[in-house]
Amino acid sequence: MPSKPITLEDIARRAGVSKNSVSVALRNQAGVSDETREKIQKIAEALGYRPNPMMSAHMQQLRSRNPTQKSANLAFVYYHPEESAFHQIDFMKGLYRGMKERAELLGYSVMPIWAGKPGMTKDRLRSVYIARGVQGVVIAPLPQSKRHVSFDWDGFAWATLGHTLLRPKMHRACSHLTSCLDLAIRCLKKRGYQRIGVCVDQGSDLRNNYSWSAAFAVQTMRHQHCMCQPFFHRSAADPAFRKWLKKEKPDALVEAGRLGVREALAGLNLRVPDEMGYVDAQGNDDPKLSHTRIIRRWNELGAAACDLVTAQLMRNERGLPQSPKTMFIDGILQEGDSIRPREPNG
Repeated sequence: MPSKPITLEDIARRAGVSKNSVSVALRNQAGVSDETREKIQKIAEALGYRPNPMMSAHMQQLRSRNPTQKSANLAFVYYHPEESAFHQIDFMKGLYRGMKERAELLGYSVMPIWAGKPGMTKDRLRSVYIARGVQGVVIAPLPQSKRHVSFDWDGFAWATLGHTLLRPKMHRACSHLTSCLDLAIRCLKKRGYQRIGVCVDQGSDLRNNYSWSAAFAVQTMRHQHCMCQPFFHRSAADPAFRKWLKKEKPDALVEAGRLGVREALAGLNLRVPDEMGYVDAQGNDDPKLSHTRIIRRWNELGAAACDLVTAQLMRNERGLPQSPKTMFIDGILQEGDSIRPREPNG
């Protein structure tokens, strides 16, 4: 016969505290002393307490109906050298907006924190987290690629966005760039384009841990009969772009990153879409744009990162995970006026 599940009342009796104090301590909320919190958590672990997932979900729903009752504060942390980056970079605004909307649905609050502020040491940053009641942190894409962030990771739930944070390893939410590139190429093939050239921004490729390179390799195997050799560079304004066009003779281009391909085509008097099809895979979701593009769904990425953090909080997990996982978000194709139908041999 299965044993009776351990309840909050069982823990409260063993610890000599109220049921509410147990609930507060197990969710790492303010309201009990550090000593009492540690005592309660040790007793819960010793008794083998496991929260009821249905009850946890119900309580999350109740908290979401009352926005004044926040179960914890979350932080959206960015390390850019300029504080204005948070307000001026479109994808950063989208990531934060998505995280904030998801958090509020779950009953949490979110605050942006500028970790790149001059004089902001890791000790000072930790004190900011504690003073503001932060329990979970999402680290935004870093301004430079393959970086290591040093911090005392204990006591908080963590996730990051993108691939720029190389170490330490933690849960992350990323764009599925293989899927994004596949959407672009399948769209062009459907329109009858036969020689597709992928232009990869080397800087963007590095920031994404060579995910564009990997995506191109996959697409070359899938669509080998229509793929040109790729153009890997930092700018389409370089004379190498014109030489590449002359050699490969593409009839359509996919821009992966920000190389200025449209501007370069205009400078060469190549009309889009009459002489060259074009798909922007960078992810700009501005509704005023009319060209064909892959929308990278920044809001959904921010929400995914929020889910990674809040799931840890619900499981009472803190610190760096033993088995970091990556959540990929597919892009969406938005067709526009930069491609046109073509006959198979046109």
